[in-house]
Amino acid sequence: LRGEHGKAALAYREALHLSAPDDERRHALLLGEAQAYFARGRASAMADDWGSARSDFQEAARLSPETSLRAAAEYDLAAAHLAFEQWEEAARLLERYTVAYPEHELQPEVQRKLAYAYIQQGSPGVAADRYFDVGRSANQQPALRREALANAMRLYESEGQLTRAIDAGEYYVEVFPTPSWQAVSVMRQLAELESLRDNAPRRRQWLGRIVSLDRKAGDSTTVAVAAEAALELADFQREEFSEIRLAIPLQSNLTRKIDSMEKALSAYESAIDYGIPAVTSAAMHRMASMYDDLGRALLGSERPASLSEAELLEYESLLAAQAAPFAQQAMDIYRLNAERAREQPADPWVAKSLEQLQVMTHAQEHPGESET
Repeated sequence: LRGEHGKAALAYREALHLSAPDDERRHALLLGEAQAYFARGRASAMADDWGSARSDFQEAARLSPETSLRAAAEYDLAAAHLAFEQWEEAARLLERYTVAYPEHELQPEVQRKLAYAYIQQGSPGVAADRYFDVGRSANQQPALRREALANAMRLYESEGQLTRAIDAGEYYVEVFPTPSWQAVSVMRQLAELESLRDNAPRRRQWLGRIVSLDRKAGDSTTVAVAAEAALELADFQREEFSEIRLAIPLQSNLTRKIDSMEKALSAYESAIDYGIPAVTSAAMHRMASMYDDLGRALLGSERPASLSEAELLEYESLLAAQAAPFAQQAMDIYRLNAERAREQPADPWVAKSLEQLQVMTHAQEHPGESET
């Protein structure tokens, strides 16, 4: 077959030599020769003879009087250089193709090949730009666009270009909100990228969007990620609780702290509702620790400066009485969590709850000893 294409090319060339410069048939003859070289190049490529294919594609591109054939030959020539692992030359040809044929239907594929060539050259940042271009191309198949955007995010992050990685991820979830599990996965990556930028508010927003998307269109593939996001959102609320000091005036600050705790407890209950065992045990441990922390905060709260010694003793007795129910509530939740040991023997939060329960029980039974 290759021999026939070669003979055809020679026949067209001889005919061209015999034709006059103004012969109207010269265009067809030149096109025929170019097509013969192109066909022989394709046959060589199918046989993995990329050296011969490269020469034929180069000749076809040089000879072709028509743009469509020339574009196809130049594209295949670049592919031949990729097959030879000649990354720099392949990238040069593909870049030239991008400029020469900006509206060509192969442009998305050209960008993908360019990205690959730049990765092999050791230029992942440039490759990421190319993948981002593919991801934003409406001419490309959705699956390939999603893959390209994911590659762009990964490469931008590897290069420390966090803003660009976030741009690619935000574009992804805006254009491809379905399937839900893929969108949730990208949102989780965006939350992690915001952490790398020390942008806690934006991380919190992405966690909230994960929870929201799961509620609207989630399924068994999104529930675990959504549960972890809900747990972390509750942790943010718990941090606000922890930051409230029980200073004078005690009652107003105590009211603020209890209100904040109730919001956090509600958030942890929402995380528990997902039914993910590891999330449930972590949430229960944190809930118990909040009750314990509130009791300890009461005992360590700021005292009024004007109290006499007798009044101070009575004041501290009242604080102890007020703190005791919180400590008991903490122990009850620790106990419930510790009882999950038979179902989740390797769960670290179950083990920590059991350990904390033992510490608090010992402190109750031996009030005169200092806790360790």
